[in-house]
Amino acid sequence: MPPYWPSCCRCCATSGVREAGLKSLEIFKRAGVRMGFGSDLLGPGHRMQSDEFAIRAQVLSPAEIIGSATTIGAEILGMTGKLGRLVPGAYADVLVVDGDPLRDLNSLSGQGEHIPLVMKGGRVEFNELH
Repeated sequence: MPPYWPSCCRCCATSGVREAGLKSLEIFKRAGVRMGFGSDLLGPGHRMQSDEFAIRAQVLSPAEIIGSATTIGAEILGMTGKLGRLVPGAYADVLVVDGDPLRDLNSLSGQGEHIPLVMKGGRVEFNELH
């Protein structure tokens, strides 16, 4: 959308896109389509990537959303057994989450406020648990 459009037009366009996206999620879910999780937000919008959890939660359960980002994502990439699971031989990055994302996806929202520990490639990258 051109930056010179009035903010009211940008808001309506964004709302229309979001509504169409939610309707698509509903259609895909009813049809049994296995959906991966991803975002194309870059630059300043990158900080809003975790909002995708809240958007999808209007249609999908927390387990479906987490699965779309882990095991289904691995299937899409042809990496079943290597990504999306914590098993011997898999490439596993680990997040320790303050909360239960299967009950409340807010523990995965924001900019890591509910993620006190991150392991990547078997090494601790970030640790506020001490």
